[in-house]
Amino acid sequence: MTLTKIDGWIIDYVFQPIANRLPQPMGCIHLGVSFLLGSLLLTGLAFILPLFVFGVGFSQIISDLLVWLINFSFFLAVKRMVSVVRPGLLNPLRPSMFGVRLISLGFAVYQLICGWSGEGILWTINHIILFSQVTFVVGLYFIACQPNFPKRKTSEERNTVIEGAW
Repeated sequence: MTLTKIDGWIIDYVFQPIANRLPQPMGCIHLGVSFLLGSLLLTGLAFILPLFVFGVGFSQIISDLLVWLINFSFFLAVKRMVSVVRPGLLNPLRPSMFGVRLISLGFAVYQLICGWSGEGILWTINHIILFSQVTFVVGLYFIACQPNFPKRKTSEERNTVIEGAW
């Protein structure tokens, strides 16, 4: 299987059925952005925790801050791009975020392998970063899902469409 087929299978058979059950038409997009925000907060926690536990140096603080700011700018860019997604039309973010999804999935697998090393607080930090990577990947896949069609209002007794200014 090619990477495109694997990515499409993950979206269509894992995340799209969940997105179809969400109550709002744009629920999958909002859920994906919420996952990205959660990943951003977990990444910040993983960067701040060594500061208080180990008292890391100034260069490490600057490095972690720059990585977090890059994550924050990506979150803001995705939040701004969400406005191009319309219910009932094809999701333009699905093909445009293909590379980001695959790289993020690769980093999550790498972090899973590295997450079992370390002892004590390092083990905790590795698992916080792993959880952050997984929430980031889940958020990207929910953003790539096709939004539901808006539901039409029907009358309860005859199942006919109610016309009017609703």
